[in-house]
Amino acid sequence: MENLVEDGPFIIQDLPNLITPHMPCDQSKIVKVNYSRAKYLDQYGSVYLRLKIELVNTTTGENWVLSTIAKTLPKYSITHDIIKIRAIFKNQVGLYTTARNTIDVYLKGKGVKQGEDVMLRSFGGRINLNGSDDIDHNAVLITADPKCSFAGFKSVHRRTGFDLESTKAILIALAKFHAGTLALKTDKFKEFRTKIRPYLNEYSSLLKGNNFDQIARIHMINGLKENRFAHEIVDKAVKSFDNKVPLEEVDHWATFTHSNLWVKNILTKYDKKGQPLDVKLKGFQEAQYASALRDLLFFLFTSVQLVVLKQHLQELINFYYDQFHKVLTKLEVSCDHFLRDSFDGELHRIISEGEFYKIVCALYPILGNDIHSDESSLKDPLHITRLCFIVKEFIARDWL
Repeated sequence: MENLVEDGPFIIQDLPNLITPHMPCDQSKIVKVNYSRAKYLDQYGSVYLRLKIELVNTTTGENWVLSTIAKTLPKYSITHDIIKIRAIFKNQVGLYTTARNTIDVYLKGKGVKQGEDVMLRSFGGRINLNGSDDIDHNAVLITADPKCSFAGFKSVHRRTGFDLESTKAILIALAKFHAGTLALKTDKFKEFRTKIRPYLNEYSSLLKGNNFDQIARIHMINGLKENRFAHEIVDKAVKSFDNKVPLEEVDHWATFTHSNLWVKNILTKYDKKGQPLDVKLKGFQEAQYASALRDLLFFLFTSVQLVVLKQHLQELINFYYDQFHKVLTKLEVSCDHFLRDSFDGELHRIISEGEFYKIVCALYPILGNDIHSDESSLKDPLHITRLCFIVKEFIARDWL
């Protein structure tokens, strides 16, 4: 028996066959599905539903509930015919099913009991019901609902950012995610090439639409001048900003990256004392084959509290590196390509090849600021302060 959603008949057809193979208990049978909209998650070209699936264990008679989120395409819309929407949806289904399962099997085979536990668990995905390569309104991706009362994950406000302890917990998860996929690429390149790489976009930092980046460029120049940055520093920032496209990613650092890792796409779980217990990453719409360290720098400079960065930035960079090496060692993968000199060199390279541009432009949506062509400078004090800190830090580290 299935309940209709209040504002539309968003019923997932053939749901039992889709999710049953992914059930934690293979003796479970669906009794009832309660649908509700999760409008706060909706994005252009997609509709999100919250599914409360009531089940019964056919062996013991025990009743239990599975809380999930379903990403679907609007049934009465042509948006799913847009090439980009189709490609994103196909890639997400592949990443949460084929790619995640491949990483999970690999890690467990290497003795990592939890397997792949950074991405949300998938309970099935498809692009249609007819087995073709075309997307239709039966396309759906179902994952665990991390914000249900049982799971207990939550997000922080975009303008607040993460404190020191939360940041370290996220870096542990990120290091495991990066090192695990790089190890798999090294150990089983064919599996990486056939089961993960097809669902990843090529690296790109470019933003599209209404000269957004050119306005951001003007704001950056004027903001730095208004805060009395020397002309040579402004010139270095402009030169790095204008170098938007990398020549080519360094192969041994290139892997499965999130590529949009900021506050909105990170969920944390805390104990009663406020200490972080677990971390989940979501929102893999822009996942790319790129340097792992792009995720690291984008996360740190867009989503960590400024007071934490000012006091602990080098400590956090070292912490990620140590965690990254710890995972590679546990997986018995050679660290020869990932020594500290290579790590430091890669940080320098990616900042000057696209990442500075990306971070500067991303501050607008991350901090909730619109960009206006009729304004010659930034108005938000927090935005200005973070931009100035980033430029000062990058200059001090010789990254610009």
